[in-house]
Amino acid sequence: MKMKNVLGILTLAALSMGCEVETEVESDSGFGNSSSISDSTLAGEVGGRSWTFISGRAKPSAWDDGSYSLAFWDEDVVDPCDSFSTGSEAQLLGSFDLEEGTQQLSNTKNINFSVNSDNNITTNGRMVITEIAGDKVYGKMIATFDNANYVNGSFELTLCE
Repeated sequence: MKMKNVLGILTLAALSMGCEVETEVESDSGFGNSSSISDSTLAGEVGGRSWTFISGRAKPSAWDDGSYSLAFWDEDVVDPCDSFSTGSEAQLLGSFDLEEGTQQLSNTKNINFSVNSDNNITTNGRMVITEIAGDKVYGKMIATFDNANYVNGSFELTLCE
């Protein structure tokens, strides 16, 4: 009985300090590694608010040779290749290989559901890059952190070199 109380107190303490714990969402909810990816525009919730992809970029990673930093925004950014362009306060960020095909989310290829200073990083999902043509990257993604942070759908990113 005392052990349960101690565990409960430790759990509450960890949650009150802002620790985020990734939660696996059942695949029948429409999200996750085994679910299908929608052909409609990438959308879902970020930080508990409705979110729909409008613009984004893929640019060479500053810290990981061969990888590209991806940014997905829910607003139209006039020059997404400008390093100072950050889009809205709610965005998706990730680092992936820029090659056509499916990439499972993992510890090194993950999606960060970022809202202001809150960062919820998930390894639950996958990204499919369907085409790289000129200055565009086309693809689809499904990713879930929890019931307040999930996306599913298609995107078109500007390729910045």
